[in-house]
Amino acid sequence: RHALPEPDLDKFTAEYSAPQTETEKTLALIWQQLLGIASVGLGDNFFDLGGHSLLAIKLAARCGEAFEVTLPLREIFN
Repeated sequence: RHALPEPDLDKFTAEYSAPQTETEKTLALIWQQLLGIASVGLGDNFFDLGGHSLLAIKLAARCGEAFEVTLPLREIFN
């Protein structure tokens, strides 16, 4: 069996930048709930924090409910 590659810890050592606006705070809360983590910063990447395609579908749905918009899945992956 092949071992998993060592994680790139530099991705996770960037300085934390807290959400400021109500939109940012709402998005951060949605991410926290979906990912089961305590905090999300402005520079964080959904997939680096443990997100995957099934959670991306839930993310799109939650954003649609919270902001009354349609969020295409491709936007989450870009």
